[in-house]
Amino acid sequence: MKVSARQLAQFCCREGDIHYRYDESTRAEEGIATQKRLQRERLGNPEYQREVSVQVERRVGRRQVTVAGRIDGFDSTGALPVLEEYKATRTEPEALHRHAGAMHTGQLKIYAGILAAAGNPAEAFRLKLIYCHPDTLATMQVAFDTHRDEALTFLDAALRTYTLAIARLELHRARRNRRLASLDFPYGSFRGAQRTLARSVYRTARDGGALIAEAPTGAGKTAGVLFPTLRAMGEGLIDRTVFLTSRGTGAHAAEVTLRKLHPPDRSMRSVMITAKHKVCFQVEPVCDPNVCEFAAGYYDRAPAAVAELNGYGFMDRAAIEATARAHRVCPFELSLDAAVWADVTVCDYNYVFDPVVRLQRLQGITQDRTQLLVDEAHQLGDRVRDALSAAIDRDLVSKALEAVGAGAIRAAIERLDRQMMKLKRSEVLRQGLSKDAYECIVVWPAPLLRSAQSVLDALGAESEPTEEMAEVRALGYALARIVRTETWYAPERFAVFLRGDRRHWAIEIRCLDPGPHIGEALSDFHGHVRFSATLRPLSYFARLHGVAQPNALQLPSPFAADQLEVLVVRDVSVRFRDRSRSLDALLHVIEAVTQSRTGNYIVALPSFEYLQQVVEAYRARSSSHACIAQHRDMDESLRKSFIDQFEADPQHTLVGFVVLGGVFAESVDLPGDRLIGMVVVGLGLPPPSLERQCLAACFGELGSIAAYEQPAMTRIVQAAGRIIRTENDRGVLCLVDDRYLDPNFSRYLPAHWHPRAVRSSDVEAALYTFWNSR
Repeated sequence: MKVSARQLAQFCCREGDIHYRYDESTRAEEGIATQKRLQRERLGNPEYQREVSVQVERRVGRRQVTVAGRIDGFDSTGALPVLEEYKATRTEPEALHRHAGAMHTGQLKIYAGILAAAGNPAEAFRLKLIYCHPDTLATMQVAFDTHRDEALTFLDAALRTYTLAIARLELHRARRNRRLASLDFPYGSFRGAQRTLARSVYRTARDGGALIAEAPTGAGKTAGVLFPTLRAMGEGLIDRTVFLTSRGTGAHAAEVTLRKLHPPDRSMRSVMITAKHKVCFQVEPVCDPNVCEFAAGYYDRAPAAVAELNGYGFMDRAAIEATARAHRVCPFELSLDAAVWADVTVCDYNYVFDPVVRLQRLQGITQDRTQLLVDEAHQLGDRVRDALSAAIDRDLVSKALEAVGAGAIRAAIERLDRQMMKLKRSEVLRQGLSKDAYECIVVWPAPLLRSAQSVLDALGAESEPTEEMAEVRALGYALARIVRTETWYAPERFAVFLRGDRRHWAIEIRCLDPGPHIGEALSDFHGHVRFSATLRPLSYFARLHGVAQPNALQLPSPFAADQLEVLVVRDVSVRFRDRSRSLDALLHVIEAVTQSRTGNYIVALPSFEYLQQVVEAYRARSSSHACIAQHRDMDESLRKSFIDQFEADPQHTLVGFVVLGGVFAESVDLPGDRLIGMVVVGLGLPPPSLERQCLAACFGELGSIAAYEQPAMTRIVQAAGRIIRTENDRGVLCLVDDRYLDPNFSRYLPAHWHPRAVRSSDVEAALYTFWNSR
């Protein structure tokens, strides 16, 4: 086996606290650039060597281990060979050394041990840890000597600790594989399409590569991808799997399926990673040991907490929080550390695709073959676009200025504010824009980003932040992300927008084409499966996801055609300009559908404004049916309460009004009589905007699909997928818009739909026939 010196030091030498200020003190790119600048300064010494690769094999018990690394700087001209390790930091170097010095010096000791073991004749080594500011190149050195025997002892002790952990992991996996090799499908028999999906997923695990699969809602996709993946794991074809979701509802579906698949003897480890702000024990999730007892001393107590948590087998939120409280450690960080040793990790897209929060730990601690499963893959492009984008909001800057007193931080924020105002005034004037409302493209704002970095530097130098710094921290988080965009920005795939009005405005760096970034992230895995009910056209998703020639699978519906009646109402115009005039006609259609049979119905509309207009008119007109409506900013408990009202009741009808593309139109499971019908109002086309124009231009011949058609029609098909969930369900779908008959839009409708064009006056009769036909 092989391990890097850096990885070995991180594994064996980390101690002390979690601290947001020091754990991400600089970007990796800054560290590399700073290191190169320091190395160039030493080129006057002909004996000085840069990036010295070192490697040695050591026997640890019965295991042969190769440990390797690269020493940043090496000089053998003095009495003792000098080994240098550079650490770029924008924070106080003394504080950073107190926080992470054990790990940093441990890495240097490992390098010295490698040199001694590889035959370097020196009796001792001088080790220099050099902290350096990436802009000023101001340095602080920590230097000490180590004897060769001491270095060898340190290296071998670290390797014993590491290999013992690996041996335990291998024993666990051997037991797990024996159990999973005989795993039975928990739902009895496969549905037809589900079996085809499972075979393709198994082949992807066996051979590696890419699979993109479109399977209609209700086809059992979650079980259809997890079961063959676990069987492949049991046969030794892969080591671990990561299941990505885009919403909490998708994570719940994966958790339910995993509980059915999970061996009762706890021979498999599954961990559910919940967002930090949901599991944090503090009111505000600030990882600072001065204010959070669960961050203080985390790395000292974490090994025992991880060991106990692994014993659960199935590590859900409740198990993680209980273990974290018992050991007084951060529950979020504990879930991430547990993921290192897990066989299955369920988490959000961000932990693979967001470059700011991406987790290398998901790849495991050894050279693991990891299968990636991406649920609801039609959302992947938009989610990654958002992850690669960032903004500076003037309101956020103003609030920070109101909260902070005189000093270096205030001065830096004021400079940032002046840069923002200067950019806005010059662009509004240059482009002849109205001051009341504007949206325009601007050039890359390099001076503004330098000012943003100055604010971050000032925040990093603040040793004791006060309570009123909450607004400043919020600004700091936003600035940290926008500064990072320079790392991945490419002018052909991004655009910078200035938009707002006299009072509220922002500068936004928006990603248009996330394909190269997605493709690069996917390539890190042994194999990956992207699956959804709506992945049409596949050529577009191949471009959007940056995977040129994936294996593609489009599965038929497992349900009979007569289970779903699809009507297209062609004589009620719900275009924006006609909505007020057609309101009565739309209400007539809604009533015809909801009165056709007692049960639960959803009416999906393209915006909150239109929803409010329709709901008010519906309530004023009809009192016979219970009516509930989605509203903005519903928290998790309110969303659950909304869904819980959709209970099967043969005596009452419930009509729920929701927004297309929202949390209630996707990833919600309402089987049987919990939902028997849906009215979808309009196409939900995104309104034209400058950003949509840029998006269309970026995708060329696929531009209309990327900017308008695919986002709209995906929402429609996803929403309608809530109706038929099992082979015993029956239901109705009423599409109110004549454009569903246009081939440019009808091509997105699933093959198992058989839509019929009707007039609004014919809806009642058509549904009477459907409900009484079987």
